[in-house]
Amino acid sequence: MLQPLNKTVFSVLALFFITVAAFVSLDTFRGYRAEVTVLILPSAANQASAEQMVENIAVLPTTVSFFDSLLASDERLSEFSELDERPIDIRSERWHEMLSVKREGGSGIVTYTIEANTQEEATLFARQMAKVLFQKAGTYYDNRSEI
Repeated sequence: MLQPLNKTVFSVLALFFITVAAFVSLDTFRGYRAEVTVLILPSAANQASAEQMVENIAVLPTTVSFFDSLLASDERLSEFSELDERPIDIRSERWHEMLSVKREGGSGIVTYTIEANTQEEATLFARQMAKVLFQKAGTYYDNRSEI
């Protein structure tokens, strides 16, 4: 026949299991962040459109087409994301959750912050984002003579 547990023993065991569960679940709330800071310097000949040029390059990575190009740029990104097969609104929503853009005042310094679940994922997204950003900016501007 089983004997009921003493209230003190029950309280100690309950507290122990609650503490263990709390420590195990702490890792699920961890997130990683990687930053890419870009200095955009328009050439002296393009000073009239310099502000627009910097703003265009700051906003460019926030688009879904940029995100699609980012996912296509490295097959390792598909390990971390199943988003390339999702509808455009879901991809857009998830990308806006991952990416934040901050421009330092009226300067040409733009900081892109990417949040991810693992350090490897955050680092890979940041590196690929810098490469794809340079390629996309080169589509619209001449990287050697305009910026």
